[in-house]
Amino acid sequence: MAFRKVFGLVGAAALFSGMAFGQSPVTCAAPTSSFGYIAAEGVNELIPQLSVICTNTTATGGTMGLTISLNPTAAIVNPLNAGSTTLTSAVATTGGVNAFGTVGSSGVTFTVAIPAAAGPFTILINNIRINASQIPLSAGAPTPVAAGLTATGSISTTPASPIFSYTAPGTNYVAVVQNGLNPVKFYSEAALTNSGKVNFAAFGSAVSATSTYSTCVAVNNSSTTTAVNNTFVLVSEGFQSSFKTKADIANATAPAGTESTISNGTRIAVVIGNVAPGISVYMPLTVAAATGAGTLTMTASETGAYSAVTAVGGTGQFAAYGAVPVVNSTATAIYEVTADSLATLDTFNVPVSFNIPNNKVAAVPAPPAVTVSTRFAPINTTTIPSYTVLASSTSTLNLFSIAPCTTTLFFPFVTNQSGFDTGLVIDNTTGDPFGSVAAQAGACKLWFYGTGGTNPTAGPAPNPNEGGTASYNASESYAFTLGSALASASAANPATFSGYMLAQCQFQNAHGFAYITYNFPGTSSDTMGYLAVVIPRGSTAPESSGN
Repeated sequence: MAFRKVFGLVGAAALFSGMAFGQSPVTCAAPTSSFGYIAAEGVNELIPQLSVICTNTTATGGTMGLTISLNPTAAIVNPLNAGSTTLTSAVATTGGVNAFGTVGSSGVTFTVAIPAAAGPFTILINNIRINASQIPLSAGAPTPVAAGLTATGSISTTPASPIFSYTAPGTNYVAVVQNGLNPVKFYSEAALTNSGKVNFAAFGSAVSATSTYSTCVAVNNSSTTTAVNNTFVLVSEGFQSSFKTKADIANATAPAGTESTISNGTRIAVVIGNVAPGISVYMPLTVAAATGAGTLTMTASETGAYSAVTAVGGTGQFAAYGAVPVVNSTATAIYEVTADSLATLDTFNVPVSFNIPNNKVAAVPAPPAVTVSTRFAPINTTTIPSYTVLASSTSTLNLFSIAPCTTTLFFPFVTNQSGFDTGLVIDNTTGDPFGSVAAQAGACKLWFYGTGGTNPTAGPAPNPNEGGTASYNASESYAFTLGSALASASAANPATFSGYMLAQCQFQNAHGFAYITYNFPGTSSDTMGYLAVVIPRGSTAPESSGN
């Protein structure tokens, strides 16, 4: 739609000005308004003030029934006034006298007084709230809304059937329905570069037989008092004035005391999903707008009255942050707009920090990707404002994955048969002086594949340094023979074997070496050696986040 053209037409006079008939002393023109955007996600969005100009050709007073309808149709959801079973907060004002409306199937109807004086009079209509989510958007494009008018009365009035604030092809719309929230994006830096990436390596796991997963990298575990913002979630409004404070949501044009209670300002939920036990989520208490103007402030609940969240406190790195509770693997931070700019498009880069206090998360065989999404809040309540979730403005993106923190080594040939023997070395090179990878410890498991139909049983590698099958420590080298490897893996294994061997170690940066000897340690012996092949982990367990 050419919005420049629409904006130009909005200010034009209504093309239907009401048709005067000889027998009708009162005629009314189609309603007009100042025009405004309303959020497609809103279930009780405010239609801008409507103005209806009528003319009384006599000096006869009376009453008139005035019905306002909408096209496209959407439910009018004004709450009932206190003590009334029919009258709602929608109000028509004539000469300072208020008349509250009754909502029916055809719209909202007001009984207004006709002044006992000849000449024009103006009816101002306020507080009409509609379920804008019932008005479809075409491929996410805005949808204009027109207001129609029907009049009946104790004296003859016109029009007796609806006239709308537009004629074909359509002019003088009273509102446009548009997504109020743009779909979520996330970034590695506050400068909004590297869209869709995070600035830390993928988390990782230890063997699934343990009760927890060890992470490949330390995440906010240092003793520094400065928190690392692992990612920035972009929260941006779909049109100017979509994000409002509580005061700005109230109808400024309504007669005093007629507007329904406004519960809070616009609220946005930042939802982090699939949060494994052991991961904590922290976010700042306030976020200033990156573009435009305004402030988001964290509040304690989605539906309750605004209640500032208390900072973690103390001297730790999250002292000034708020801890986001994780409920059923989901962390939801609720931010309320506490300062806004109705004349600019406001965007916010909301920092998110993750903390794994012991570098361990829950041991689930295949942790799903941690996700992020944003939406308006609260959802489908009777309070004002309230929203629903639309697919066109709410999407869920994968934020990062918890991948196995492993190295797999391939030894192409090992043997201890026919006078041969094989010595094996596995090095844990994490914690090197270059800071390539944080220090990690973990056990190694061995698999044997020979030429026969039955292979030796897989099992843990021996630990000749610390004893038994203990974890291999960072920056240590472990040397053992093929015979001790077979015995360590399973007491039921044969003493000899020829074939290839796989070793999977629960730490990064493992390296291996094999040396095969003949007639060792005899007076005549032969020896050869080779480096084990490091098998890439592939897409199921990336080395890094790809920044």
